[in-house]
Amino acid sequence: MRRGNRPFGMLRGVVRAFCPDCGDIEVRSDDVTLRRCVETRHHTFRFRCPVCSMWSIKDAGSGVVTLLLRAGVHVEHWNLPLELRERPEHDRPIDHAYQDRYYAVVAQLPTLDR
Repeated sequence: MRRGNRPFGMLRGVVRAFCPDCGDIEVRSDDVTLRRCVETRHHTFRFRCPVCSMWSIKDAGSGVVTLLLRAGVHVEHWNLPLELRERPEHDRPIDHAYQDRYYAVVAQLPTLDR
């Protein structure tokens, strides 16, 4: 059974958190977002301090995740960038000789002052 956009019986209310500037605070569960990386299954949560308006991002272990889910916070799922998987196997690592050649080529490029 659902009430609005959340399951019936879902707790809504206040989440206790820690702001680096203000210390222990209470934040409405609607103002907290739990983020989950799909590949690593790592969780963080973010909130804006109601006192100083600064954003905070904290790691969330399994116990914190459970409490936040029970409080009904919004959940975002995200993926690591695809570029992390783009590792050419045929290229050799960049060394100092390559860097020197690169900088020499860049130095020859036309600029506004030439």
